[in-house]
Amino acid sequence: MVAADICNLALSYLGDTATVASIDPPEGSAQAQYCARFYPVALNLLLESHRWNFITKRAYLAVVEKCFFNAWQFAYALPSDATDVISVLPKALYPVEKFRYWWPFEFELNRVRDFQIEVFNGQQVILSNACDAVARYTASTVQPGMFPALFTDALAWKLASMLAGPLLKGDAGAAESKRCLGMYQVVMEQAKGQDANQRHGGERPVPSAIRARG
Repeated sequence: MVAADICNLALSYLGDTATVASIDPPEGSAQAQYCARFYPVALNLLLESHRWNFITKRAYLAVVEKCFFNAWQFAYALPSDATDVISVLPKALYPVEKFRYWWPFEFELNRVRDFQIEVFNGQQVILSNACDAVARYTASTVQPGMFPALFTDALAWKLASMLAGPLLKGDAGAAESKRCLGMYQVVMEQAKGQDANQRHGGERPVPSAIRARG
């Protein structure tokens, strides 16, 4: 699946039989030109509307050095592909290898802002008191091949709603845009629900305080 495939799906939802081969750079057709303009806008709107599991990563952080910058004990290198750091936890509470799809809500609710991103000694770093820290963050690298099926469908409907006006024009374009936007909203809710279910699907660790009771 590439961007042009999603554009062609969007065009098919409008009843347009044109086939777009490329939008980067766009081929000579009007459909390709409009898709090149609206596809990145539609994609960014979807990516910003929800914290998607497929672009969420977990990684051990490399210590830049120990520090006492505004009472923080450690300065960690910010992952090069991070756009939004969600949480920073000690490795003991956040076993990356074992829990691939799930993150511990019980810990993150209390620790989600237990870090700070600053420039320290000329380098952007994550300041935290967590020892041997693991970060959960949104990655910048996004490719269509990563998209779940429902996300792809929602993106196609969103794009179709944006293409309807320029391609169909007038009342017909407005009506079709409204129809496609309605379909987008339905599929988008399904995509978010599926994403949430996948996120909670892994095995949950048992906190030490609870294990001690047994």
